[in-house]
Amino acid sequence: MRRRTLTLIALALAACAALALTACGGSSTGDAKASACKARDNIRRQVDVLQNVTTGKPTPAQFKDALSTVNTEYKKFTAAIPKLDSSLTPSFNSGGQQFAANLRTATIAYASAVGKNAPVSRAQGFLTVYATQIGAAYQQTLARVPCD
Repeated sequence: MRRRTLTLIALALAACAALALTACGGSSTGDAKASACKARDNIRRQVDVLQNVTTGKPTPAQFKDALSTVNTEYKKFTAAIPKLDSSLTPSFNSGGQQFAANLRTATIAYASAVGKNAPVSRAQGFLTVYATQIGAAYQQTLARVPCD
């Protein structure tokens, strides 16, 4: 009888410990969503930086740095997608793919236009165009991903 009571107590303690560990650790799908949403928010901040370039004060180097950060954060966003709950995957995947296509086009165009030692005034014109394109791409794609 005493042994049975000890066994039940041990099982109850093990169940409580498992429950506590699960509550503290969070879910992998929840962590994936948090990671993807954090990357999306970081992309939004960099898009804001890119669009502020159009005022003429930041340099092409600052534009390049912001664009590089957008690419890095996009990789984090896509890395989280396979770990998402299956109900979220389509919207995250679709938004990510559409944004990637627009980002790739803008990045290639920027590199070919500004990378050819264009005068700063000409480069600034290109920066304005590409910042607008990337901002529009963000609004049409990643901004619509359900992170709330």
